[in-house]
Amino acid sequence: MKTAKSASVTPLVNVSSPSMLPDEVDIDSFESTPSTQAVSYTQTPKQDRFIRIMTVLDRVGIARSTLYTYMEAGLFPAQIKIGRASYWSESEINAWMEHHKAHSRFTGEL
Repeated sequence: MKTAKSASVTPLVNVSSPSMLPDEVDIDSFESTPSTQAVSYTQTPKQDRFIRIMTVLDRVGIARSTLYTYMEAGLFPAQIKIGRASYWSESEINAWMEHHKAHSRFTGEL
């Protein structure tokens, strides 16, 4: 009868060291923002730039009419008018997207 050699397996994470484990997240500490309440999306970025409407629509993935409806309701960052052109702050758009990703994953709805 043949006996199998025992293989030595090295763990990918050193579980004896708590500092190597990911931080725990307390879901009860999150607060849900009602969808009817306007949220401030302004941040002080290290470097910010203005982006045009086509870039905003491409990045966010909503229709132009939906974007303006959200802006009127205070649910989307307002444009910045420079002359006749409209621009949006890239950091505000990124903050809006991060807020909705986190809220959607927490509650399952936007």
